[in-house]
Amino acid sequence: MKTVLTVGIGGKSFTIETEAYSDLKNYLNAFKNNSKLGVQGDETMKDLETRIAELFSTKIDSFRNVVDSKMVDEITAQLGMPDGQPYVKNARGESGQSADANMSGGSYNS
Repeated sequence: MKTVLTVGIGGKSFTIETEAYSDLKNYLNAFKNNSKLGVQGDETMKDLETRIAELFSTKIDSFRNVVDSKMVDEITAQLGMPDGQPYVKNARGESGQSADANMSGGSYNS
């Protein structure tokens, strides 16, 4: 049995496992820290969340209606980082980074 949350992503509501939520939050933090967009950063993050919601919607159906870590991993691998590098989740699965850059801590509040 796994714990799930209901979250709003890109204006849509999803049921997501707590581990998958943590993975997604770490990806968003890493993406924001790596973006260096300044004033445009908030708009870019909204666009990213909208794209993630679109991708989740294509993977959700009546038989698979909960977002899990595998789905988050597939989508974050597909989207990558703003510098074009792939997103790499560290061994403990806590915070992510691009393949060639270490990310410092930070937070993203949606």
